[in-house]
Amino acid sequence: VYSAMKATYFLGSMPAFCALVAFGVHMVEGNKRVRIFIAAAVAMLVVLASLNVAHIVWALLHAPSR
Repeated sequence: VYSAMKATYFLGSMPAFCALVAFGVHMVEGNKRVRIFIAAAVAMLVVLASLNVAHIVWALLHAPSR
């Protein structure tokens, strides 16, 4: 199965990804406004993902039986 990103490619780049995340966190931890903005963005993504899952479950429960 071909995909745009395979696990082997991601695993090979994991150390660089971790370093970039650490540098980003280090740069943000001193700025309170940026931290609040990032926390709000992450919370919004969590709410949207939860609503999406709830909608899928609702649609499956109310699907017409065949």
